[in-house]
Amino acid sequence: MQRRASEGVPRDAIYIAAKAATKARNDKISVPIVQDTARAWYQSDKARALRAHPEPDRLLKWLIDNVIRAKKARGFLVNERDVDIPILLALFDARVLHIVRRGYSAQDQPGERFDVWVIDYGAYVDLIHTSYAPQGLLPFQAADGDEQYVGLDVPVQDLRAIRRAILDLDEFQAHSDLRHGSTEQ
Repeated sequence: MQRRASEGVPRDAIYIAAKAATKARNDKISVPIVQDTARAWYQSDKARALRAHPEPDRLLKWLIDNVIRAKKARGFLVNERDVDIPILLALFDARVLHIVRRGYSAQDQPGERFDVWVIDYGAYVDLIHTSYAPQGLLPFQAADGDEQYVGLDVPVQDLRAIRRAILDLDEFQAHSDLRHGSTEQ
């Protein structure tokens, strides 16, 4: 549980483990304690730092709405050609987005390579016991048309339609422009 809560970031793991142990006192560290600690760490360290940077903060909120709430997924794909975009790098540097796999390929987009990114656990822990809780890492449409979710342990060739999990920064920008009344072309 603590590994997921830290998303593999050693600094976050140390902090969450130490604070969870302190909070548990003489009891065992429970899942709710880890969740509360991850939420508190996210809010006190990561979210606070983002508030000074409105555009990355808007992107993170948009990702939470459009990946976790809408698609019930923890992760999304970023085309390798987009990984150097400053707004993404700002969220990566703030440790609210994490790259968990590089060079992922999608059968429905031959020749394109993607990196698999996940949203920090502390950013969505409040959604876990709701109808918006993530069902897996990436959503895909199975051959029978049903939507399913996979983790990183599923071979690439088993995925069929992951188009819904690909980050579209143009869609975010259009959404952002509409919300803020921009009419620039």
